[in-house]
Amino acid sequence: MRAPTVDKLAVLRQTPCFRNIEPALIDYLAEQAHVIHYQNGEVVTHLGQYFHSLAVIADGEIELSVTNRAGKRHVLNVLRAGQLYGLIPMLDGAPLYYGAKAITPCAMVTLSRELMLDSMHRSSQLMMGVLRVMCNRSRDTFSAMADQHLLSPTARLARHLITLASTYGPQGMSEQGIFEVNFSQTNLAEMLGISRQSLNQSMKQLETLGLIEHKYSKITIKAITALEQLVRDEL
Repeated sequence: MRAPTVDKLAVLRQTPCFRNIEPALIDYLAEQAHVIHYQNGEVVTHLGQYFHSLAVIADGEIELSVTNRAGKRHVLNVLRAGQLYGLIPMLDGAPLYYGAKAITPCAMVTLSRELMLDSMHRSSQLMMGVLRVMCNRSRDTFSAMADQHLLSPTARLARHLITLASTYGPQGMSEQGIFEVNFSQTNLAEMLGISRQSLNQSMKQLETLGLIEHKYSKITIKAITALEQLVRDEL
């Protein structure tokens, strides 16, 4: 089966850190970019591997995870269309500190490390765009660390669902104005650092409150404002 065609320029234009850069530069980056396709379940990178590119997810989803010697796995994140992959290794040249695999058929638009670093030196708009992405990720990381110590499992789940709704954006909103996201319970529990049993209990609490509906891997978020209030009540 032939992989679908990817419009590299359109992908870059829709990615926040490239959105406001000079037209001539974004055209040049699109010309120099490459597209890589992955099948569902295919390994993208291994822990400790060097990844000398910055990638933009054009379509599909990629799971980032770390597994220890005992086989215990922790899912760090799931990246979706429009998100960057390999940002820190692209900047510092160090090996990847996670493994990654495609959890759906996936396409990535890649830009070499040399091209990105040179372009960032030439364009303050691109430099600021990359810095904004790093700042947002830093805030999310510190927030997640605080949540593990300050919030109950139910409030942590609520916070994560709010983040998912933001990540999916308008494309995740139904005609009724509610958000629908797909996320396996196993991945969700691993990202929150809680057991499947604890996750199921938290899901049921939010369903009882009328804030979400849950069926298999589909979560319907019915009341973002109420979820935000639930989190605020514990902080």
